[in-house]
Amino acid sequence: MKNVFSASDEDFKQILSAPQKVCGYDAFYEKTTRSCKKCDIYEYCKGGCIALRDEMMRKSPALFKGHCAAKKLLINHVKRAVDSAMAQI
Repeated sequence: MKNVFSASDEDFKQILSAPQKVCGYDAFYEKTTRSCKKCDIYEYCKGGCIALRDEMMRKSPALFKGHCAAKKLLINHVKRAVDSAMAQI
């Protein structure tokens, strides 16, 4: 949401017609995890811990990218092992 004094009539119409999409947790979650939805591990990660993600992004986008890269390595490693084990059943 913008500053109230700089919001347009259209912004207010959007807020009043669907406040949960703009002002609530759903809007925050959607905005925060938007880039994650294209990721190959999103099905397992779902964007991770939102509080941790938000804190890391504010401190250092590079730190956040490193955290995501490590999470991808771990999840893909476990997934390959599980897929391999399941294929032998």
